[in-house]
Amino acid sequence: MVPGSAESDDPLLPPLEAIELEAFRRRHAEDTFWCGLLPGGCGVRLTTKPYTDLF
Repeated sequence: MVPGSAESDDPLLPPLEAIELEAFRRRHAEDTFWCGLLPGGCGVRLTTKPYTDLF
């Protein structure tokens, strides 16, 4: 995941816990998220989604 555009080379690690997602969204309210093109990424725009159930 990279912010801004698929061409960005600044990787961003999203939160691993659903409870941390709202703070992450507030911190990056102006950003868009992308699957980066480096190395070999798809360039698709991404969104954040909380997962609270594993199965």
